[in-house]
Amino acid sequence: MDKLIKDLAEHIQKVKDPETDRLLSESNIILDILRVDDGTVRVVYSPVSPASPVAVDLGRRILKAASDAAPNCRVQVVCRGHLLDDLVNRLLNQSP
Repeated sequence: MDKLIKDLAEHIQKVKDPETDRLLSESNIILDILRVDDGTVRVVYSPVSPASPVAVDLGRRILKAASDAAPNCRVQVVCRGHLLDDLVNRLLNQSP
């Protein structure tokens, strides 16, 4: 694991899940953190519940933590395992 991915993982683990109020280090919802190319990193997560009402909020928290840890990279956050994955991912990846 390269240093950037390790730093991202450590930073993301400090995020609190708004549904459970637990740190992500206490759960197993981060499925993958990988370099897509030299300038992009992808973080894949799965909310605790497939019908989680806070899946977008959680994704945004993960995006902020990852962006703070890697300010020179484009960060893409992808939700998997939610009933509305497509909608959650569209909301996460739309411009602010």
